Amino acid sequence: MIAPADQVPDSILDTMRGAGALLVERVVGENGETTKTMLNEMARRGQRFLTAIAPVPPQEEPPAEPPPPPPVDGHETYTIQPAIP
Repeated sequence: MIAPADQVPDSILDTMRGAGALLVERVVGENGETTKTMLNEMARRGQRFLTAIAPVPPQEEPPAEPPPPPPVDGHETYTIQPAIP
């Protein structure tokens, strides 16, 4: 909630929580400029809530092996490698 308690009372936040909202919090600085700075910093970090941990960037997946080549003239090709001693 981006509004001071005199504009949106805590009872409204409690009602939202009671209706099933899991993360409800007030994000308000001392004035409009500090609130804007807080929100900009949260956005830069990818942080949706003050009390919640910022999400971890997704892990890169290793490259997938290319699929085997299609059979030539309907015949399958096998590669035989020598045994490792």
